[in-house]
Amino acid sequence: MTETVGKGGAAPGGEARPAERPVNALGMPAGSIRALLALIVFGGIWYWMGRSPDRPIPQFMRDLLFVILGHYFAARQHAKSDGGPSPLWLPKGTIRLTLVGGFVVVGVVIARGDGVRANDAWVTLTLVGGFMLGVLTATLLRGRRIPRVVEDVRALVSLGAGVVLVALVFDLWRVPAEWNVQRYLVTVKPEEVLAAVVGFYFGSKS
Repeated sequence: MTETVGKGGAAPGGEARPAERPVNALGMPAGSIRALLALIVFGGIWYWMGRSPDRPIPQFMRDLLFVILGHYFAARQHAKSDGGPSPLWLPKGTIRLTLVGGFVVVGVVIARGDGVRANDAWVTLTLVGGFMLGVLTATLLRGRRIPRVVEDVRALVSLGAGVVLVALVFDLWRVPAEWNVQRYLVTVKPEEVLAAVVGFYFGSKS
């Protein structure tokens, strides 16, 4: 959390007060601790997935992964520059690029080692991939005027995916065998694809 030293404005005697100066943890640029935590947690998950793609990632680690993913990208995307250096004194966007690249590398490593087949690692990569694709879409379209019909279609598809996802999870509806996405994509179930679609929408709005 950023603190301030001194307050701007006039002092009682008419003298100017010193301007506010941000004070960040460990004297590092704003966002550096979040960047380090993200790299530490994600690095551990990448190692786990690459070493044991068939072993489920501990639930608390997977939950933490998505909490950090959603917060970090949203926070960094909307952060206002104060003219100071980027986190860890790295070029702007380096941490985000590293986080995306890490999952791409892990996906390539798993595909080369075990092939594209159903396992826990591919489930995580599918969900992360949906969110990341949404973030990439938002970045590419930022500043451009998007037709209303495009926004409506994206919203309706995402809402539909959310409704069907809940119906499948609570066994309110079952996918006919001939519609089974897993039959064609091999790596993921319909529920996971739908979850990725929902994640895409949130990523595109971050």
